Amino acid sequence: MLVSVDLQKTGDDEVKPYLTGLDFLSDGRLVAVDIDNKKCIILNERLQRL
Repeated sequence: MLVSVDLQKTGDDEVKPYLTGLDFLSDGRLVAVDIDNKKCIILNERLQRL
């Protein structure tokens, strides 16, 4: 079971992601709010960015 992931800065990020909110979608995907880069990140069941 995968329980954590280190989100790396991507090409369009200004700074390293800082997550302030998490929620699950009905299909099992995870939504994370990156407040510093003003984005919502969607992760699959293996915690990989979609």
